[in-house]
Amino acid sequence: MKILFLLFCFLLNSFARDCKVPADLKEVDLRSELGPIRDQDSIAWCYAFTAADILGHYLYKTKNLSLKTPLPESELTHPQNLISAAAIATVFNQKMFPDFYGNVSIVNGEVQDNLVPELGAMGKAIDFVKAKGFCLEKDFPSENFNIVLKKFCTQNSNECALNLKDLLTLISKRSKEGRSVEVNCELQKIIKTTFPTLAYDALEEIIKFSNHQKIFYDLENRICSYRFNDPKTGPVILEELLDKDWTNLDKALDRGTIVGIAYNPAFLIDPSANEKKVVHASSLVGRRFNPKICEWEYILRNSYGPSCEIYKEREFSEETPRVVKDFRYEAVLKRAQLQKELATLDPSNKEKIAEIKEEQRRLLVYLSLYSPTMSPARAQEIYLDVVKPLKMRNPRISCDPITGYIFVPKSDLEKNIAYIDYIKE
Repeated sequence: MKILFLLFCFLLNSFARDCKVPADLKEVDLRSELGPIRDQDSIAWCYAFTAADILGHYLYKTKNLSLKTPLPESELTHPQNLISAAAIATVFNQKMFPDFYGNVSIVNGEVQDNLVPELGAMGKAIDFVKAKGFCLEKDFPSENFNIVLKKFCTQNSNECALNLKDLLTLISKRSKEGRSVEVNCELQKIIKTTFPTLAYDALEEIIKFSNHQKIFYDLENRICSYRFNDPKTGPVILEELLDKDWTNLDKALDRGTIVGIAYNPAFLIDPSANEKKVVHASSLVGRRFNPKICEWEYILRNSYGPSCEIYKEREFSEETPRVVKDFRYEAVLKRAQLQKELATLDPSNKEKIAEIKEEQRRLLVYLSLYSPTMSPARAQEIYLDVVKPLKMRNPRISCDPITGYIFVPKSDLEKNIAYIDYIKE
């Protein structure tokens, strides 16, 4: 038995040594050309976040080509999230569901829930935006947009985000009573949380003349002012089913174009997932070769924010943080130990040196995030996520805890990807 085990180890090591990067592809990494990963939160607008990334990356690369009104130079000098995903979803909904708010149920004078149409298609959304126009992220923020479904106020202030339910109810009541809605300071402050750059006179006009059936679309229409010269000459979106031929996907990445994918995300947490169905949308922004598994991995940008939490197993209970522990002290001590170990290593042991330097980097990141006023629970959560990466639910998937980018083997992805959308060269 021992001989068989040694033979297995020998063969495994031989395989690792013989594994070479295939010559047919090259490594690509477009992460530096995009802003931080945004968080769609609990609203099913993944298609809009992906479409916003595709379109925003296109505008960043082409530097204002094909636009009637050029984007400010400040928006193009460094990578960021240019395009509002919330605005793309609103344009899509306005086209696909023009009477949606007119059909919203009102009981006893109060608008009911389910106020935001969800689900959509990346390519079609971009085509609608090309024809109608788009918003910048700074004009119509996309993250945490579930605030339109419920009241949301910060703990330390009285500033509340836009509550669409209350707004529609208010306008519906005033319309029935034959009265216009008074744009007081409170209402203005609430609406400008979602539309921060909307001028007061425009806001007053929209509130005064809109009814509950079109108020939200009117607000979006006024703020989304950027247009393409001609929808026909703007970015052309190609959509294709993805089976065994990944040629066009890889060619798009090779020329520096990110690729939107419609897929079954279950494999990110379940290694047995194997079903090509459209459940979610994300974008692929690169490709790298992993010699440990001798396979290409694709860099996935998923709109769940810069975190790996959802893909991991928790290693501590809710009771654990009650034990007060100075994680900062532990991080400083660990860094010093690693530095001593690094000094004793043979310079030829590059793999171990790289491993230690990566752990030092994680410790440094943690120390930069740590605050003396941080609760023990939060300190431990960050420490475990950054310094001691938690076990991935799917061990074949890896995730950068700082940025939230995911690295997925091609063999896992190809079993669960349905189709792709990308901009034609």
